[in-house]
Amino acid sequence: MIKEKISNLILKKNEGVALYFALLILSSIIVITASISSLLIGQFNISGDIRKSMKAVYAADSGLEKALYEVRKNGQGDAAAIDCAAFGLVLPAGALCTLSVSGSGVALGDVILISKGSFFGFYRQIKAVYINQ
Repeated sequence: MIKEKISNLILKKNEGVALYFALLILSSIIVITASISSLLIGQFNISGDIRKSMKAVYAADSGLEKALYEVRKNGQGDAAAIDCAAFGLVLPAGALCTLSVSGSGVALGDVILISKGSFFGFYRQIKAVYINQ
């Protein structure tokens, strides 16, 4: 009889312990999952920003290459800003490009080209000097 009472007391003391352990393990899993998803979301945002930045660089580079072609072909050295759309460049949707062509280079006859590309808030600029020989 005494043994039964002691075992009943021990069993009553341990009631619900499994529930507490299950809640502890479940909350730990939720915290770990939330931390990992936060890191992944940050990495996805960074990779999206890099992609947008590279599209702005490509837009500026396309404008620069087309301007170099036009300068070599026509010998243009005017200081007017030229829109890349005037050259017929095909850029990614949302990408813009502007060019500045200046004849006041380092030496006589040199042409300074500045091409600016933008893509959804990312702006990149490339500057080149065409040495006319």
